[in-house]
Amino acid sequence: MSTYFSTRQFHFWINGTLKLLIMSTMRQVFGILLITLISFNCSPTQNDKSVKNDTDKSPIKFLTEFYNSYNSIWVDASKDSYQKEIEAMVEKYCTEKLYKEFMKYWEYGHDLITDDYGACKESLSSLKIVKNPTKENYYSISYNVLLYPVPSRPELTEISFNVILLKENDNYKIDEIISNIEH
Repeated sequence: MSTYFSTRQFHFWINGTLKLLIMSTMRQVFGILLITLISFNCSPTQNDKSVKNDTDKSPIKFLTEFYNSYNSIWVDASKDSYQKEIEAMVEKYCTEKLYKEFMKYWEYGHDLITDDYGACKESLSSLKIVKNPTKENYYSISYNVLLYPVPSRPELTEISFNVILLKENDNYKIDEIISNIEH
């Protein structure tokens, strides 16, 4: 047996050694790359999308809180104090401009906040709020209400309208309500 390698054996040995070396180096590079990606993903930065999504959720959380509270008052409208509760809610969550406009219509029995649809028990569980991707501070609100078309029985119908938010003193306020229904 010869201790010398044939040319063919030498090429197999070189190829095998190079492959092992390359694979080992690739594992190290991949490991470093993976650790780098994980560390960048875990630390929030200005460009981090998860941070942006949290700020996008804040107005939606505000609107959800408002419409759930507001609609809860309507669902329990048998109480004597529901009108005062609604006025207080609108004053707290809306700009002064919208509050004044609301009160002007409220005096004559018109509910500007729900476009006179009010709310029912189904409204609370069906509330949907979606940010308009093309218009800043513009949100679409929808929920189900019972409508009573004459002469048929009540029908559960989804209503929708849009709201525009403003930020006053680090707090969101509803500045405008835009009906989707032409009167």
